Amino acid sequence: MPIRFDQLASAPARALQIYLILIGCAANQQVITYGRLADRAGVLTPTWLFASLRHLAEWCLLEGLPPLTSLAVAEDTGAPGAGYPLPLGELAAQQNRARKFDWYAIVPPAVADLEPTRLGRCRIGLTGSPEDALIQLQPARGVRSRVQIAARCGDVGVP
Repeated sequence: MPIRFDQLASAPARALQIYLILIGCAANQQVITYGRLADRAGVLTPTWLFASLRHLAEWCLLEGLPPLTSLAVAEDTGAPGAGYPLPLGELAAQQNRARKFDWYAIVPPAVADLEPTRLGRCRIGLTGSPEDALIQLQPARGVRSRVQIAARCGDVGVP
């Protein structure tokens, strides 16, 4: 019998579910409000989404992917909430990158990839686009490649 997401209470498991919903939005060139995302994910209130969205946003940054969570927005502002890790001044460009990326061409994250123990060691706290992350990390921490970021996060086998 298949396991349902509503049987899994962890934020990383829900982050995987949100990933699946958001790549559908990206493929259809859409954004989704937090309320609609909560309904689709089967959670009682949108506030339960934010920890999972944070895990997914950090995974996208770590992997050098477009900010998929930019497609989840507040109904009143049309923008992501306060926990969104990138500057809102570049939101339109971020959303365009997320919509244009072929999410179906990559293997989705495993729940373990979205665990805070893995992501927490890699929390970057950068401003700017994911592409700028490596540039900003180079002088500050001597990081020159995605492999070095992965190695710092305990994922030494990344190609």
